[in-house]
Amino acid sequence: MDWNSHRLSGLRSLRLYSLSTHQTPSLEQLVACLRASPELQVLVLAHLAGSEARPTKKPERIAFQFLSLTTLVLYSIPKDILEYALFFIDAPNCNSLTVWGLDVSVLRSTHMVSHLKSLLQRHVPSKNPFTLRYDEPRGGAMFRDHDQYLPNGWVQHLGPEEGPGIVLGFQPEANPPPSEETRQLLGERYALFGDVLSEILSPQDAFNVTLLLEHQHRPEFDQNGVVSIHPYTFPPQLLSHTPFITRITTEGWYNWAPVLNFLSRPQRNPGSGEETWPCPNLKVVELEKDVVQVELWDVEEMDISLNSFVKARSAKTALQSVKVVDFGEDCVRVWQRGRGWNDS
Repeated sequence: MDWNSHRLSGLRSLRLYSLSTHQTPSLEQLVACLRASPELQVLVLAHLAGSEARPTKKPERIAFQFLSLTTLVLYSIPKDILEYALFFIDAPNCNSLTVWGLDVSVLRSTHMVSHLKSLLQRHVPSKNPFTLRYDEPRGGAMFRDHDQYLPNGWVQHLGPEEGPGIVLGFQPEANPPPSEETRQLLGERYALFGDVLSEILSPQDAFNVTLLLEHQHRPEFDQNGVVSIHPYTFPPQLLSHTPFITRITTEGWYNWAPVLNFLSRPQRNPGSGEETWPCPNLKVVELEKDVVQVELWDVEEMDISLNSFVKARSAKTALQSVKVVDFGEDCVRVWQRGRGWNDS
């Protein structure tokens, strides 16, 4: 494609998907195309490889306003394009925003985070329910509208006709080595993502946000029988950076004990030294239990952690109910504040 063609001006919609290195425009070429299309309504950049084109000069570092832009999708694209789009595209009327591929360099940039927040805060009314999804095998965290269905290939169909929505995706590191040190490092990076969301969702008790824990990675053993630490094991310290969470739900999560144990006591802030409850606005917890998927000692650990969690949180926090779907016993256990446990 000739990215210098005069035909690439005055565009109302620009959708680029799955381009190879020789097809992807350079940042300079893309910026020239965007600046020549001030009435742009839809911009979708997804699955772009790094460009082979060598820029002759860097684009001007000046923000450009797109008053007609309502749909902005940045999904798995080169870092220079992602950072430019976040920082220099001013879209005050954008009501459908997808950003997938946020990394540590973006979250540690005060200017980048500030601009990301300005994009998001325009359309995060407190009435909207949201979901923060953690998929352990893939290690990604996704923040999105709670009722937004995302089928395979969903990013290719986003547009004004889909209505407003938010999707934010964070990937701390690709294919990290399995070790306890790696797990701790990634935990710190997830905390940065939680801090950014906390600033966006303010005041934090005005939102309805579900933490969805999906597809827990089962432990593996090496040839010596030693447990191999999976790098994407859910970092409980993230819960100290998500005060906006009101509900926790598990799907395919075989052992909830580490999560409930962390939530059962105040945690010390390493900066201030103050002890605060993680997820202070947590009201509802929904768990799955399948004894076929866990060892007997895991079942005992889960039961102990559940009892401790309910006792501690009901006395000191706003916890309202806990629901346990037990597939092994084919029953549902429900705890409600003021009523205790009830089996059905």
